[in-house]
Amino acid sequence: MRSKAIVLGISGNGLGIARSLGRRGIEVIIIADTNTSANLCSRYLSEKRYFCGNESELVEFLLGIHGEFDQKPVLFPIRDATVLALAERIGEVRKFYHVVMPDAEVVRRALCKTTFSEMAEEFGLPVPKSTMIKCDQDISRLTSDFKYPVIIKPEYRNDRYIANVAGKAFIADSPPELLEQYSRFAGYQPEAIVQEYIPGTDADLYFCFQYHTAEGELAASLCGRKIRQYPASCGSTCSCEVVTCPEVEEITTEFFRRIHYSGPGSMEFKRDPRDKRFYLIEPTIGRADWNNAFSEGNGIPIPYLNYLDALTLPLPKIEQKRIHRRWIRWSADNEAVRIMIKRKELKLSDWISSIRPPFTSAIFALDDPMPSVAGIMRRLKRKIGR
Repeated sequence: MRSKAIVLGISGNGLGIARSLGRRGIEVIIIADTNTSANLCSRYLSEKRYFCGNESELVEFLLGIHGEFDQKPVLFPIRDATVLALAERIGEVRKFYHVVMPDAEVVRRALCKTTFSEMAEEFGLPVPKSTMIKCDQDISRLTSDFKYPVIIKPEYRNDRYIANVAGKAFIADSPPELLEQYSRFAGYQPEAIVQEYIPGTDADLYFCFQYHTAEGELAASLCGRKIRQYPASCGSTCSCEVVTCPEVEEITTEFFRRIHYSGPGSMEFKRDPRDKRFYLIEPTIGRADWNNAFSEGNGIPIPYLNYLDALTLPLPKIEQKRIHRRWIRWSADNEAVRIMIKRKELKLSDWISSIRPPFTSAIFALDDPMPSVAGIMRRLKRKIGR
């Protein structure tokens, strides 16, 4: 009997992981905090469980149900807060579950925006100038050589932030605007990082997905470039494409090597049009990224490699597909396109070119159409109701 996989959430991230594993005959249990997500209609979910509580309580829940499984399942967290909660009790968790992630101290330092920036500087890797703030007064103390515009982000998005704040980063053009943006989330997460904003468009954002085995060996790597994100300038990827970028791959590999990393992870960069350098923006630690189906669609099944490695099974030889597939999250991409066309930042012809096949959809899949169908039906029902 094969070990089951437990995916800790049912966003697009969780759906991508479930499909990667389910297509290969692995039983997937989803633990979701809602029973209304259309993604729960996926044919690749063998069991659905529901849990509402904070991340620490989720770990307690997992420890409480471990006796229900004949073999240790493999855990797949999909949020930073879950990764942190697991890392804090990783010794206990590993008694009953397989999970591939680095030591708790590495997780904490890499997920904290300030210590990540400090590590990158220590390794001689390029990062935007940044500083940590903990209260309103810290903003008034920013030195005069700190150039605006700046971008402000929480040190990490905790449960309260996720529940109450839309967006993961905010741009400010002046100290008063910075104070206003900080006030949007300070009550939920007072610790934040302020960085000098690197100019350029969403298309200057690059990333590298990787998988490092429990032994620290690089097993898979794929570079991509954002086409659009939503909201623009500081949102989440809504369309992206494969690129060949040795510099991005080398910097990502060097960072993960220096911190003795293991598990799925990625690094986001921004290319500065002024000096053409790639600056590290932030890593994804201890989990697959939101658009993990991008790597799956291009022949690199990172969740499946994660599963095999967790069970110390041999990893298959994998090769990136010669014909590259874009990844598109249609609902968010349509919103981004609508705004960009209205602002005259995008031509209709360029948009059509950017969505030409082949592509992988964040939600729709020919072999698993029901999440998409259910989502469309629910939107229609809401419109009719209004």
